[in-house]
Amino acid sequence: MLEREAKLLADEAFELPPLDQVASQAKRQPAVAQRIEDVYYDTVDLRLLRWGCTLRHRNRQGWTVKLPVARSGAALIRNEINFQGPADQLPEPAVDLVASFSRGHPLQAVATVSTDRTAHSWTGADGELVVELAEDAVQCEAANGIKTSFHQIEAELGPNVELSILDDFIDQLTAAGAQPDPGGIKVAKVLGADARGAPDVVVPPLGDWASAREVIQRAIARSVRQLITELPAAQVGADPGGVHQARVATRRLRSDLRTFRPLLDASWATALQQDLRPLAAHLGRVRDTDVLLQLFRTTLDEHPEIDQQEAQAILGLLELERQASRAVLNDYLARGGIDALLDRLVAAAADPPTRAKADRRAGKQLTALVRERWRRLDEAVAGLGSEPSASDLHDVRILTKRTRYAAEAIVPPFGPAARPFIKPLTTVQDILGDHNDAMVGQRWLAKNAHRLEPGPAFAAGRLIQILLHEAQAGPRTWTVPYGEAAHKRSQRWLR
Repeated sequence: MLEREAKLLADEAFELPPLDQVASQAKRQPAVAQRIEDVYYDTVDLRLLRWGCTLRHRNRQGWTVKLPVARSGAALIRNEINFQGPADQLPEPAVDLVASFSRGHPLQAVATVSTDRTAHSWTGADGELVVELAEDAVQCEAANGIKTSFHQIEAELGPNVELSILDDFIDQLTAAGAQPDPGGIKVAKVLGADARGAPDVVVPPLGDWASAREVIQRAIARSVRQLITELPAAQVGADPGGVHQARVATRRLRSDLRTFRPLLDASWATALQQDLRPLAAHLGRVRDTDVLLQLFRTTLDEHPEIDQQEAQAILGLLELERQASRAVLNDYLARGGIDALLDRLVAAAADPPTRAKADRRAGKQLTALVRERWRRLDEAVAGLGSEPSASDLHDVRILTKRTRYAAEAIVPPFGPAARPFIKPLTTVQDILGDHNDAMVGQRWLAKNAHRLEPGPAFAAGRLIQILLHEAQAGPRTWTVPYGEAAHKRSQRWLR
């Protein structure tokens, strides 16, 4: 469940202002008082909190993991996942979910948070929650005996409410004397500076005179950070975006290790690239089924003449395949073998083993590596016949993606010049990606048609015809943005 909330600090004399006009179309419910007891778990060095993640047990509710998603102004957006289990035993699925942050380090109780809460809520005409406002008197005690207390106000939106409503509540509360609490995770206040410290991976800024090594470090750190933060979402599986982003991070890492190999310790880069392959493969299998499900659903929506009820059997079969792939992925992640890999990636993000020449300015060294990527792509395009095969176009797509990744890695020192080159490459990749998806989709349907009853099999045949037509017609337009990329490449920065 996606949690969208804002936290504010208030003193004991704070009085809640009238707020009914802020939620004028909602009905205010009677206030509810409750006592909440939370025990928070983390590693000794508070890795979870430093990533913005929490793991807690709450009285009468059970276990909860909260994963950071984003910030939008004062709003803190997190993914909240609940687990059942006794208070004295960490649920294994919850431990697995935070494994990319803890990476094998044991989890232990780090603090207890006791809250006397008065909750005010507003509901819509349908009875759905619009917003809940909690006045909290909080007492925290760390495992080392340090204590603190404070008053906090939490404003949390219902699941189907516009984010702007939260801003309206915040405006009213601050006008009445409350202060925004941007770091407002309760337990962090008693655990001090360690809990508010930087996570294991920080994407460093680059100056105007950055060295090649600094650019490489930034590129690796960006992907490692993305991988670590997206792996939990990939495990939950509710949002296909988690698997997609984790896969992108893994692919980008492997591509960057290839691109930057002349400036890296070659044996280290090769070994790490190979060791990322199983993770990339497991993520890829899940992502491929996600893409096909979306493709089939979109195609069915665009072609209502296909019997939608019969088509559900096709989607059901593919969903079973997705579930099986997800089970294999989660088993792979839960075995703990990835902990050592992630530790190596974290170390690489902080201190990649580069060769001495990487200490020179980024300039010519990195543009030479992008030119090499482009050369391989251009040779592949030049070698295409008048009727390129699906396999040839797929190869071009992969080379386009690697060239784009290489160019994106050097955007910081070459931003204004590099971006116009990247944009058409992205378009080429998207066009050829849609073509490849259509080809993969029709092959999957043909392979699995025998597993379907006659009605669904007939619907699968119609889908094959449509996807084959789209695959044949679609890729012809990719040469236009490719020509644009070739023109941008010829400009001074990449000569």
